[in-house]
Amino acid sequence: MTMLIYAALSIYVLAIGLSILLACAAAFWKPSRQTCADLPPLEGVTVVVPAMGSHVRLLRCLLGLARASAYRLEKVVVVLQSAPPQAPSEIIAHWKGNCLLQVVDMGANAGKALAITRGLREVLTEWVALVDSDVEVEPDFLDLLVSQAHLADAAYGVIASAGTGRRVALDAIVRADKAVSHGVWRLSRLALGLGPNIPGQCYVVRRSHLEEIYNGTFGHLDDLCVSLMLLAHGTKLAFVPAVVASEEGRRSWWGLLIQRARWTIGLLQAASVVLTTKPFSARSLRSLVLHAWLYHGWPIFVGLLSALAFLRTEYILAAACVLAYVMIWSFLAIIGNRNLYRLTGVGPRLDCASAMAGGIAIMLVQIAGLLLSPVFYFGSRMCAIGTRLLYAR
Repeated sequence: MTMLIYAALSIYVLAIGLSILLACAAAFWKPSRQTCADLPPLEGVTVVVPAMGSHVRLLRCLLGLARASAYRLEKVVVVLQSAPPQAPSEIIAHWKGNCLLQVVDMGANAGKALAITRGLREVLTEWVALVDSDVEVEPDFLDLLVSQAHLADAAYGVIASAGTGRRVALDAIVRADKAVSHGVWRLSRLALGLGPNIPGQCYVVRRSHLEEIYNGTFGHLDDLCVSLMLLAHGTKLAFVPAVVASEEGRRSWWGLLIQRARWTIGLLQAASVVLTTKPFSARSLRSLVLHAWLYHGWPIFVGLLSALAFLRTEYILAAACVLAYVMIWSFLAIIGNRNLYRLTGVGPRLDCASAMAGGIAIMLVQIAGLLLSPVFYFGSRMCAIGTRLLYAR
């Protein structure tokens, strides 16, 4: 058993080396950016908003879209995944934009993937922007994204954190997690050509590419599935070094746990998509494995390794594993925070205490999310069956 612990520790040391390499790649990478004035006129843009949850956030999202300037924003399609507190006609009455607003009511909670699939039926333009209903877009987000997408086939930018709005500790942890995720992992994978995942909160893609790959089986991590399928088809992804939208973090610890449980289930769903897609793509599988290790496997592995060492009375080894993880996580969080500030020029500073607390919290939340994922999966399936029976009556 001791040899097993030391073998796992060796893997952990290699993971630390990989993390430092990726952090350095992100820190020294200088993205290029082309201005909108250098581009020819484009055919038009349609925004699809899969809406679920807070009605106030949906109206706030629509207010941001109404203020957005674009080449030719022709239509905004809102797909309601669950029964809204207001009728679709009342939502349209609040619309202040210059383009057409279309509201599609699916009647029941069918999931984000099915909502987007339904919304794509209403898109006729060359470009389609997918925007979550709980984000606030920047006024020039479409100009920035489409200007880069014109050089490729899809484009994404930086999604800033608007904070949780309530709990100070939870807000610091969410910001630390986003600094590592957006400021290190995503940037370094792009810099090294390792296939970054598109942030599902806000991105632009050619309609023909999205219609070719998108379907209702993508599950909870539809953005990861989209990224992997686009890579499998050889699609070029472009990055905009600017804030294009901001999102509010989870308001409670329970919400954070549910989010991690959904991500764990979504990772398995994404693996099913990659392994069953014909023809098989080694590039998308490599990107999936790297994503799984960086976002899920690394903190879970360290937590389980430390627990195993502690149960084997290897207390010093267990403490060393946790301490090394916290120190490396803090380093990555601070580097990621500086990268995001260097790219966007906005954002609060992240102190060492918040970074260290974020590392420990994310480790515990990831492990709890892994243990909670079966309960959440079967619970959500039972709720879906109950909803279908209710509507069948």
